Amino acid sequence: SPSHASPAGRQQPEFRQGVWVGEPLRLADAPPATLCLGWPAPASQRTARLAQWQRNSLSLRQAATASGMRLILDNDNRGDWLIATGQEGQHVRLARLALDCWPEQPAIQPDTGATGLLAQRILAKLDDSPPFASQHSHNTAPLAWLSSDAELEAAQALLRQQTTVTLQGTPSPEVATTQHSTPLHLTPQSDEHGVMLEVAGPNDTPRSRWLLQLLAQCHDAAFQYEMRHRRGLGYAAAVRYREVSGAPRLAYVVQSPHAATDILRDAIHDFLVEQGAALARPGRDEIMQLKRGLSARTGSPETHAEATERLWQALRCHAAAGRDTSPWQPLPWVAEAQTLAMLEPNDLTSLADALARGHLPQRWWLHVPH
Repeated sequence: SPSHASPAGRQQPEFRQGVWVGEPLRLADAPPATLCLGWPAPASQRTARLAQWQRNSLSLRQAATASGMRLILDNDNRGDWLIATGQEGQHVRLARLALDCWPEQPAIQPDTGATGLLAQRILAKLDDSPPFASQHSHNTAPLAWLSSDAELEAAQALLRQQTTVTLQGTPSPEVATTQHSTPLHLTPQSDEHGVMLEVAGPNDTPRSRWLLQLLAQCHDAAFQYEMRHRRGLGYAAAVRYREVSGAPRLAYVVQSPHAATDILRDAIHDFLVEQGAALARPGRDEIMQLKRGLSARTGSPETHAEATERLWQALRCHAAAGRDTSPWQPLPWVAEAQTLAMLEPNDLTSLADALARGHLPQRWWLHVPH
């Protein structure tokens, strides 16, 4: 448990010559050394790039596991990143080899055929959704976090290497420049219509994340009833919460075998204007129940690997926002729990009202049949 972490491991890391050094938390199962490295990369083809990176590094990751090391590769709209753990010295070499496997220009993979409901496939498009202008990072420079200073020079060399790649070969992440972007039309995949309204939270903070999750719970059942039963538009309608590029999003999606996309868009808009705010007025007992449900699913990390990844994401968010204060005071999960506990029903109602008035960044996704 993080509450039983060694006091010696709770010193706040320091920023040394471009690299964060030190661990704010060290559990019993902590590896000897950890290196986290992230850098900007384009949001387009993000899924394909990660898939190719995973393929290129398969043998490397297998060899690392066999040697007691661990390599995590991932990306989002803030950029690509890795976490390498192992013995001192080994983890930096492992990260260097993983960077050699990274594809600057991923090969375009042929479409092998979509599966699942159309609504599910539309929701999956959020994975490659570019950030809104209001979520554009202030700081997009490569970022590194090292558990100790034993390999500081080697980590700095890797950071310089990725800085060169970023400046010379990789364009900056794409950004949707308008509050209400032109609708995105999806490639026809079925004989049915589908519409999704993507809504971004006011900012990338625990408060926005909790509020959007609470709003999704307040809206989901009523939205499904309104679209499926009262309006008879189709058999798939849902409100789903996602975190895209670390930022909170809501998706209102409807799939219909007969209603045109204009009708579906109007139905979603009418629901938000006519019912959105009213549904987001829970009593104190109800909001306490909703908050207990959320806190039960998102507690403190149970392993050092999970804690490291959550600390790393907090550091990336901190750097992207251009903040100067320490990124780990308090620990991210402690800050999240404190924020959730302080939310009041009026906070949720205000967010729903802002959504109904169109004051939150949003984007429409449309699917028209063949």
